[in-house]
Amino acid sequence: MNKTISVTGIGSVSAAPDTIVIFLTLSTIDKDHSKAMDSAAVQEEELRRSIASAGISGSELKTTAFNVRTEYSSVQDEHGNYQNVFSGYRCSHSFSLEIKLDIPLLEKVLSAVASGASEPELSISFTVRDTASLTGTLLENAAENARSQAEILCRASGASLGELIRIDHVQKKQSFTSDTRYDIEMNCLYAAGAGLRKSVSIEPDNITLTDSAEFVWELL
Repeated sequence: MNKTISVTGIGSVSAAPDTIVIFLTLSTIDKDHSKAMDSAAVQEEELRRSIASAGISGSELKTTAFNVRTEYSSVQDEHGNYQNVFSGYRCSHSFSLEIKLDIPLLEKVLSAVASGASEPELSISFTVRDTASLTGTLLENAAENARSQAEILCRASGASLGELIRIDHVQKKQSFTSDTRYDIEMNCLYAAGAGLRKSVSIEPDNITLTDSAEFVWELL
């Protein structure tokens, strides 16, 4: 049986975010299903109009989730008993909007949304657009790390590294989102309105990823 050496290569990569993702959710409720759907459509149109007023095509707003459900509230009757009473049909429509990492542009978009009539819930994150390239560099670094360790061990033991026999790698789910948070409480957002056009300097933290793979070589 041929002698082998098994090494776990660990790769890491760090990249500065180049993209801002704005997540927005519109919500309407009405006891009439058709009216709830109509209100949702009007809200969406208003939101797209607000986005367009900031210089971004409304078509850049992408649906991430759409949900319609019934809602009930607990109501106490004159005898002190509680019962579920139909509140209406809740229609929730969630979107994402990607823009380049440009804080003044972000604040322009937020100002446009705050000045509009749609009033969505929103959250903001910082990410990278080319995730495939980042993943490729990460795996290359893991491979280089493994070979470097294997060569060091061989030199120290007087052996030589032979042919690569096997690579074991389990795909790891990576988060391409910066840890930097950008939060604006909704009431503050709508109260600020056009005041958001005053830019605040923000430099989001780099995105750091790690991954590993096991490499097996023949020993000569």
